[in-house]
Amino acid sequence: MIREKLIEELLTIQNEYPELQQAVLEDAIVLKGELEFNLIDPDTGKPPIEDSYCIEITILFDFPDSIPKVKEVNKKIKRDYEHIDKDGFLCLGFPSKVGKRITENPTIEWFVDKIVKPNLFFYSFFKKYGYPPWRAHEFGGKGLFKHYATLLKTSKPYAILQLIGFRVFGNYDGHKHCPCGNGKKIMECHVVFMNQLWDIPVKWLKKDFKYMLRDYFRYYKRNF
Repeated sequence: MIREKLIEELLTIQNEYPELQQAVLEDAIVLKGELEFNLIDPDTGKPPIEDSYCIEITILFDFPDSIPKVKEVNKKIKRDYEHIDKDGFLCLGFPSKVGKRITENPTIEWFVDKIVKPNLFFYSFFKKYGYPPWRAHEFGGKGLFKHYATLLKTSKPYAILQLIGFRVFGNYDGHKHCPCGNGKKIMECHVVFMNQLWDIPVKWLKKDFKYMLRDYFRYYKRNF
């Protein structure tokens, strides 16, 4: 049913974005072509930016349970850009945040308009003025660690992973000693901050956890 609904939406996409070529594959829809935008962030006090990028968007048929992948294919975005991975895919934001938003707005048109375009605008603004239009976390696991350090009120990477892991793997026990290392039980220590994790759908929290675990073994375990 989801597949049919997404295919039906392609007519809307064709009318709204005629420059994007469409391909329906066995497990995904691929949109490829020039995407234009004219956007402004009024908080910066700068005029609108009009720009375009040649992009490729891959939407799996389990959308919105998975986040589409977006690639800029003409290398207009420098490959050393912080918010792009080694394969050229854009970092659209933390999986938990982007996932929640597309779950609430599960259409391709909304995703292109509210997720893809602002991310391209971000790069265009940064390239033009030398600073970002709004605050953005670091790419990948490092940015996520900083985000959850603020949320969970601990800067210890291992403790952050442990606390999130209790939610991800469903093995939370308030009588366990808190991994922050202060000697108290979780229910006497970080339980108030941990409760915020229950507001995040576990399927998206798992994706955050995956990136964090990768960077923990790449960087944090070596340096802490």
